[in-house]
Amino acid sequence: MTCTHTPAACGIAPLPHLGIISATGADAIAFLHGQLTQDIVHLAPGASAPAALCNPKGRVLASMHALRVGEEELLLIISADVLEATLTRLRRYVLRAKVQLADASSAWKLRGLLGEAAEAAAGAYIIPLPPANGTPRALWVGNADAAEPAGTPLDTAAWLLAEVGSGAARVGAAISGAFVPQMLCYESLGVLNFNKGCYPGQEVVARSQYRGAIKRRAFVAHTPGEAHAGDEVLDAAGNSAGTIAQAAPAPGGGSALIAVLALDAVQQPLTVRGAPLLDINGIHSSPAT
Repeated sequence: MTCTHTPAACGIAPLPHLGIISATGADAIAFLHGQLTQDIVHLAPGASAPAALCNPKGRVLASMHALRVGEEELLLIISADVLEATLTRLRRYVLRAKVQLADASSAWKLRGLLGEAAEAAAGAYIIPLPPANGTPRALWVGNADAAEPAGTPLDTAAWLLAEVGSGAARVGAAISGAFVPQMLCYESLGVLNFNKGCYPGQEVVARSQYRGAIKRRAFVAHTPGEAHAGDEVLDAAGNSAGTIAQAAPAPGGGSALIAVLALDAVQQPLTVRGAPLLDINGIHSSPAT
């Protein structure tokens, strides 16, 4: 079964693998604008945008969705396994800025919407996401006591498979600091804003964009075996040809995955954990609107 071409399930899934950082205060918006790859200042209340936090070498430490919930409040929806490290890093740069950063995961409720549930979603905050093999996706963000959105219940595994199918890799602990954004095709997914001011790693990210120096890119693929984020991809000679950025069990067996691969190795036989890498396809997504 070619899982990378299988339409995603439809319904509503819990998202325990995600957490939320809140930033509040008079300088909250300006502070995050100077830390993330996205234009936060011009994000209207109620609007959202994908973003990333990079280190000074331009490597992505965490990916996220920034949701502005007020004039002086922003939420960052982020992989739970990098939440504390991200909080620690951001707090290091607060200095005299009037901003309070906190783990707000318990104050908000997150659900993943797939298919008709994403198209019909209303109430709370809705964050549109890149589709998974043609199936619409969205995040539903409500207060902790908000009523659940209506729809067919799904398990988290269905959402994780759809994450991979979208081609938009989520940077968690296993690959934190491993890739510059363009290796994950983030420039075509709306994660990078090249017209905003500086942020950590901005010069490296800009050089990567305009000098064409990227020799590794993200691809969606399938393997009949097991795969996990951080696994090494090998060529026929046993040399490293890339890294698995994200993976999920496929319903027909094996794993669906996003792999960051050396461009000169894509046409060669590749393996992960001894199993072949199959159905390799490039990512040419556009940001969700």
